[in-house]
Amino acid sequence: MRVFLDDMEEGSDDRRMARQSFDLLGPTARANLSERARRARLLQGRQIAPWEMLAIGRFGLLFRPKAFRAKIVGDHAVVEVTGTDAQAEHASVTCVRVADAWKVEPEFPDP
Repeated sequence: MRVFLDDMEEGSDDRRMARQSFDLLGPTARANLSERARRARLLQGRQIAPWEMLAIGRFGLLFRPKAFRAKIVGDHAVVEVTGTDAQAEHASVTCVRVADAWKVEPEFPDP
């Protein structure tokens, strides 16, 4: 989770960071971005990779994460992210285990 957030935040103009961030996503998020890329290709008439759908450089955190706590059940986890003010600065992010690695499943809008 922390690596994903760091990659998204630090990669403002570096498209390699978009690919790295995409590699940290779970299958549902990847499918969502792949469908968005397919639709964009149809509209623009050029090849667009799924990771190009990530808003690198336009990504901003609502708060600075201070603590991460995972609740794991089998191959699924919910990571509770809190900031300095745990009451006001809080987010829950779903993750899934794929092979031997945890992948982030952020809530993207439907394509």
